[in-house]
Amino acid sequence: MSIIGRKEEIRELQRYYDSDRPELVIVYGRRRVGKTFLIKEFFENSFSFYFTGTVDARNAENLDRFDKAIIQYGGAADVASKNWDDAFNKLKTLLSAKSGNKKVIFIDEMPWLDARDSGFLQAFDYFWNSWASTDPAILFIGCGSATSWITKKLFQNRGGLHNRITGRIYLAPFSLGQCEEFFKICIKTGITVACGGDCVGRIRRRHKKRHNNCFGFHKRRKYNHCTASGGYGGNYRKLSSESGFCGRVELMGVSAI
Repeated sequence: MSIIGRKEEIRELQRYYDSDRPELVIVYGRRRVGKTFLIKEFFENSFSFYFTGTVDARNAENLDRFDKAIIQYGGAADVASKNWDDAFNKLKTLLSAKSGNKKVIFIDEMPWLDARDSGFLQAFDYFWNSWASTDPAILFIGCGSATSWITKKLFQNRGGLHNRITGRIYLAPFSLGQCEEFFKICIKTGITVACGGDCVGRIRRRHKKRHNNCFGFHKRRKYNHCTASGGYGGNYRKLSSESGFCGRVELMGVSAI
């Protein structure tokens, strides 16, 4: 599977992976733009630990799922975590037992874990400053779509996480040129493409002909970038325009077979 676009982001991920110091990297951008997909593809789903938060979940539910993820990756969670300090202690024990030159931890949708009075951020602060930041093999990747939370709680943090973020990767929506690159591959491979707005017309005019595997899509909101989605077997993935049809499309556009 070849990745389309995201060249700068891939170079950054590679640089952090090759680093000889502990790295705390935040990948952010709006929903459905391909953040999770890019990280999983780059690391080929090979993580020392992976976990994703659940929207609107109670703190106890997120802790229970975190414990299950610890077990999935070979750790022990005989006693249920009562708080995030317990959870990160289990993660520390799990990672300490792992060998290798690099330990990649990927926690997706971090903002969803920071529920009211959850103590998540304070526990993460202690986990990073007391242990993870001392291990040069650690590459911690946090990801999220709530840019306001990431900016306020991480980038502008005035507590223990002040200036602790070692890397920031903003994943922007595909440009018209990147969507055109994806579109060309779709023509060659027979993948059906749904384009939003006038981007489909601009791409068609650039190619000076109408392609049967490219069709328009009505959306409620107007974007100034191409919004295209790929499906297989002549079918496109049905996604609501309200949630940003273009985003998933761009996610699909990150790679093509």
